[in-house]
Amino acid sequence: MARRRLTVKQLAQLAGMSPSYLGKRLRDESPLNANDLEAIWLALGEDPVSVTRKVLDSMEANYRANVEQDRH
Repeated sequence: MARRRLTVKQLAQLAGMSPSYLGKRLRDESPLNANDLEAIWLALGEDPVSVTRKVLDSMEANYRANVEQDRH
């Protein structure tokens, strides 16, 4: 949002959500679901599959680092 200088209201409109609905999720008052994430990524012009791969790669790297740390 910040890189594209979008407000919550603007992103919500692009993603087909109400600003209230999106705001609650961005404030971590309600969980995001896969449909929410896909709508947000598409609204931001991001490929959902690429973003998901990046998230999973990051999670895997963190997991491996934690496992390695526990071994020492």
